[in-house]
Amino acid sequence: TEAKKSALTENLNMIKNAVEFFSVTQAFQRQAQTQMDTAFIIADILREVGYKQNLNTIGQGQRNAAQVTGILTENVFQQNLKSTAMGTATLVSSLLEYLAGPGGVPNDILVEMMNQVNAKQDQPNREFVLSQRANNSKGFTFMTNLTFASRCQDGKCGQNPDSAIPTRRALNNTTGSALAVDYVPEVVYAAYTFLPTLGYGLVFKENYDTLQGEFLNMTAAAVNVVNQNVTNGTTQELMLLSNVTRGDGSVAYISDLKFPSQCGRYCRPPSAIFLGGTLAASVPATVVGQVDYRNGPTVEASFIALPSLGASLVFKQDMSEIEANIIAKVGSAATLVSSQFTDTTELYMGHRVVDANGTAGFEVISERKFTNQCNGPCGATPNSALSMMLAAVECQKGSVQNHDYRGTPVISGYACIPELKVGVVYKIDVAQVLANAVSQAGSYANTQNQARTGSLELMVAQRHPGIAYGAADDLEDLTVISDLTYNASCSVSGCWGGGSDPGPLFAAINGGEGYTVANDYRPKKTMQVYTYSDQLDLGLLLKVDQSEVEAPMYISLYILLFSALGIVTAGVLLLALAAQKMLKSMMDTWEKGKLAVQQQKESFEVLVSALYPPFATEKLLAGEQQVVLEIPEVAILFTDIHNFTVTSNMVSPDELVEWLTYTFGVMDGVAEYY
Repeated sequence: TEAKKSALTENLNMIKNAVEFFSVTQAFQRQAQTQMDTAFIIADILREVGYKQNLNTIGQGQRNAAQVTGILTENVFQQNLKSTAMGTATLVSSLLEYLAGPGGVPNDILVEMMNQVNAKQDQPNREFVLSQRANNSKGFTFMTNLTFASRCQDGKCGQNPDSAIPTRRALNNTTGSALAVDYVPEVVYAAYTFLPTLGYGLVFKENYDTLQGEFLNMTAAAVNVVNQNVTNGTTQELMLLSNVTRGDGSVAYISDLKFPSQCGRYCRPPSAIFLGGTLAASVPATVVGQVDYRNGPTVEASFIALPSLGASLVFKQDMSEIEANIIAKVGSAATLVSSQFTDTTELYMGHRVVDANGTAGFEVISERKFTNQCNGPCGATPNSALSMMLAAVECQKGSVQNHDYRGTPVISGYACIPELKVGVVYKIDVAQVLANAVSQAGSYANTQNQARTGSLELMVAQRHPGIAYGAADDLEDLTVISDLTYNASCSVSGCWGGGSDPGPLFAAINGGEGYTVANDYRPKKTMQVYTYSDQLDLGLLLKVDQSEVEAPMYISLYILLFSALGIVTAGVLLLALAAQKMLKSMMDTWEKGKLAVQQQKESFEVLVSALYPPFATEKLLAGEQQVVLEIPEVAILFTDIHNFTVTSNMVSPDELVEWLTYTFGVMDGVAEYY
């Protein structure tokens, strides 16, 4: 009897240790790894989608605005040049033609009149030029005086062959306008037409630099208005800069600076570095993280060149404002994600801040999910989530088991979005992990009971909420979370009816351990051993029918088979250990009077039973060489362990076996469920 009692007790203790190890110790380790990996993945996703994509979107918006504004500005400038020049030329040509009509003003008087007009121009770079074909028709003669002859190179005008192009076009009875070179030579914008009554060609021209400067001033005024009205209240700024690089590599501002008061001692002139390396980019470009004229704040800036004006338009915004907007969006995303969880899982985020004393801390940027559960001010509990979030905002990665802002024990993983100094914390209540572990313990018992041989049965019981430790004394005080394997054999009055003795279960759930012979729930006389798992707060009871105990060899074989099958689920290494211990126990118990051959046979049968399902074991032990089971319909789970070779080289053999055991256990559970 003592030997049988010892064997049952040893088996129950081994089962308890295995359940606690895999349901609690390993479960907590796996949960911590899961929380950390999930936090890192979430942070990485938000970094790509929340930060980088937002920067790209803002940059694209800036580039689109720069391109549209640039195109409009260029077109307006060109149209303004053309309309102004052609309008003036058309008006003057019509007037001269009218005056030169029948009985009108002589040509020489009209030429002198135009000389007087040129001399009295309020714009010194404007000029009307009248010309006439020479007698040989290959050349031409200027009829009006050349107002700017004094500026001609070496006193010789018209040396540049292109200077005659507008005049020749006019004398060829062509009307139009174009950028050209005049007789000085200087770059001008010229409108030209032919005067048939006079037989003259008329050219009206203005210095291009003067026109460009006038339009740049108008554009700068418009930019200033935009900064004062459209972007007011934000760090967004539209700038108009010269494309002419000075000796020190800087360029001039054309529009007013929006934030000159933030410059400190002086405002830094913009350079080609600030503008991405070139001021002549015809395609909009964006730079991120450059310092602007204030010598401090970094910006995201997009720019495009205005070739006709010799300038560039720049749209910029402070990175601090951009990041603040992104942080708010990221916090809202975390709040939304957390609200979708129906359990104690929570995702929340904090942003790194530094106070006036230079001490780093954080501010929570997402809504906390369980603030109604705080006992007083949230986060006031010692050893709360402060250290965890502080580590996260400092861009550390890890997992920890501590207390959250409610003071509730949790398992948390943490990571960060480095560019934003945002910490990501992904946590779950320890109570939920334990609840899952309890559920796994019940499933474990059911799995082993289904694989049983004989009457051996493992029962797992849990106290009802509100029942204090040591106070369970009625069936209403507890729940058997494992299935009753033999419920079909219960008496007419039902399971736990008259004659049943739940005392051993009460003793187990109240923290006791021991051995007894008592009637079980059917009721039937059984040999029972029981113990208590303080880690899971569960009572465990292992029993076998007394009638079956009468055959010592069979009970030892059943116990060994049961333990071996149970430990296979728990882990291959524990199987070897359990088989070794139980084989020694069996040999010690039955050593006397048994032949070595019989012992080897029994060991072989046990190992075969542990490695193969019952239907195959029976046939193999009967001598069949090939065992075939026909199953008409099956569902097959195909799966792959990603990066298994790399992972297996990074862990010890023991850790690898434990991990594989857990992985295949999950697969078995999925397959069994579906």
